[in-house]
Amino acid sequence: MDEELSDELSLRDYGLDSLGMVQLLGALENDYQLRFTEELLRINTFQTPTSLWKAITTIQQDVR
Repeated sequence: MDEELSDELSLRDYGLDSLGMVQLLGALENDYQLRFTEELLRINTFQTPTSLWKAITTIQQDVR
């Protein structure tokens, strides 16, 4: 798909399934050198690009 992702696009509607979430989680942890905490490993974390970015930002701030 070549569509631009909007901030509030439903990633599930865009095709992100449970396997895709696990793969995305692994890629984000590797690329950003972080670990998602248990409280962030929820379906709502992966609902939209905005919710996902907020989770990443939270993790990065907690590390500092």
